[in-house]
Amino acid sequence: MKEHSKSIILAVLGVILLGMSIAYATLSTALKINGTANVAATTWNIHFANVAVANTTTITKYNLGTLDENSSNTTGTKISGLKASLNNPADKLVVNFDIVNSGTIDAKLQSFSKSIIHSDQAGYSNTTYTITCKDTSLNEVTNNYVLQHGSSVNCVLTLMYNENASNFSDDITSTITANWNFIQN
Repeated sequence: MKEHSKSIILAVLGVILLGMSIAYATLSTALKINGTANVAATTWNIHFANVAVANTTTITKYNLGTLDENSSNTTGTKISGLKASLNNPADKLVVNFDIVNSGTIDAKLQSFSKSIIHSDQAGYSNTTYTITCKDTSLNEVTNNYVLQHGSSVNCVLTLMYNENASNFSDDITSTITANWNFIQN
C-alpha cells in the first residue's frame, strides 16, 4: 500500500504541476506596442524686415533728416551702411523696421546692447538716438521677452540733432551699433 500511496501522491503532484503550468500560461500576457513617431524638422529664422524711413507727416516739430537709401544693406540678420544727414539743429530721422521670427522655435531676447561713437566730442552733445521695439500689443521688448514663432515686433530708430545745438558748422560722423541676442526659449 505504500507503493500505491506514493503513486497517488506522485500523480496528484503531477496534476498540480500541470495545472500550475496551464494557469501561468493563461495569466501571462505579452504586451506589444506598435506605432510610428515622426519628429518634425525645426527651423531658426530671426531676421530684420521692412526697413523704411518714417513718413514726414508723422513728424511735426522737427525737420526730417535724409537717409541715403542706396547706402543701406539688409542681409536678414544685419542692417548696415545707413547714412543719414542731419543738417540743422532739431533735424530728426526716424527709421522703422521689424524683427521677425519666421522659424518654428520661440525665441527669447537674452540681451540687447547699443552704442554710439562720435568722430568729434562736440558731436556727443549734438546727436542722440533711441531704439524702441514693441509688439502688436504695444508691450516694450526688453530682456527675456519671448518672440513667438511666426510673429514680429516693430522697432523705431530715432536719430536727432539737438535742437539747442549752437555749433553745427562742422561735419560730425556718428556710428551707431545695436545688437539683439536671441536664444531658444
